Amino acid sequence: IPKKIKCLNSKAGKIRETDKVAVITELRQKYKLTALLELAEMPRSTYYYHVKQMQKPDKYAAVKENITAIYHENQGRYGYRHIIMELHNRGYPANHKTVQKLMKTLHLKCMVRVKKYRSYKGGGSGNRKITKCIQRTTKYIQNVDSEKMDVKMGNIKDKRKENVY
Repeated sequence: IPKKIKCLNSKAGKIRETDKVAVITELRQKYKLTALLELAEMPRSTYYYHVKQMQKPDKYAAVKENITAIYHENQGRYGYRHIIMELHNRGYPANHKTVQKLMKTLHLKCMVRVKKYRSYKGGGSGNRKITKCIQRTTKYIQNVDSEKMDVKMGNIKDKRKENVY
């Protein structure tokens, strides 16, 4: 039994009760149930409780089908919030936590990630800076050429001012 349980256990390393029950039901045909339950250190009532739970029909079967349909219709771009809205539009009211849980069990994850904010703008190309500088100087030169420059030249002693063009 320990080998079988280790093969079925979760990634966290913890052996779940449902895993133990699956192994016990598989080996029940060969060995006595009491011996298997002793080895798994599980009470008989717990075993039968989990067997009964496994036989129950899935409560969220219709919702799961709709979640997978919505997810695949939108090529995996919808997260749980969009899926909740679409479920409400289709007439399946569901809680957001339930939808998240069901998406996790169905291994559905939104492929679109929000871009991370990066303040660094980068060095950019030096050519762009040079062209901006050239454009500014050409505008300045054009303004100087087109307008008459009116410069007042004055002599302090003569107090006479004359225009220089």
